[in-house]
Amino acid sequence: TIVARDGRAAAINVAFKPMSDDDFVELALDEKIAAILAAASREGVEFHVTGRPHVRSRAHHLLIHDMLNLIPIAVLVAVIALWLMTGSVRGTLVPLAANLTATFWVYGAMALVGSDLNLITLVLGPVMITVGGVYGVHVFARYEVAAAESADARTAALESLHHTSAPVLIAGLTTMIGFAALLINEIPATSELGAFCVFGVASITVITLTGVPAALSLLPLREAGGSGRALYSAQTRFARAVRASMEAAL
Repeated sequence: TIVARDGRAAAINVAFKPMSDDDFVELALDEKIAAILAAASREGVEFHVTGRPHVRSRAHHLLIHDMLNLIPIAVLVAVIALWLMTGSVRGTLVPLAANLTATFWVYGAMALVGSDLNLITLVLGPVMITVGGVYGVHVFARYEVAAAESADARTAALESLHHTSAPVLIAGLTTMIGFAALLINEIPATSELGAFCVFGVASITVITLTGVPAALSLLPLREAGGSGRALYSAQTRFARAVRASMEAAL
């Protein structure tokens, strides 16, 4: 279409029939163009591809790649953190299950309203997984205290709900207010991130105050001095080591 005066460069413009970005990606047109150019390449000849369809296709593949890496990493970090904080398998799996459920709700809400992932909302999943894990830990920690003084799991779960409902609600509300500040941002993608983070934190709060106590009430009480004692001792040693290092640094 355009040839440089010295004949060393030329631009070829390709117009596609009207289609959505999803159709362009599904048809793998960007990959087909790359294959054609690879076959035509030779020494002294270089091809460069640009344009909105190409950029959108590359962004799609980058998003998929990052999603497949960020989500598992966030889950792994959450599992390690929950294990260290609670000292038990149930203390890890119950809050994690509530957290992942809320995260799935957020992605479901995005699909329901037709909102696509972008380079900003990509962090939504890891944010929900890392932020939401703390809520379940509060309920579980109080449940452990109540379970040590109760012979009934349901009674212990109900007592933990009574003691943690106000703190969890306050934590959820203040976090939602913080994310809601993103709604006034002029960048649409940032506003979407704020909106879905608000919905996600609300979902985590609701599930933590309903699903977590319900799940704990269905589990048998652990015996005193059971599986959590060894890890509790490890936590104590770890806390002492951190305290000692801080005192040495000061």
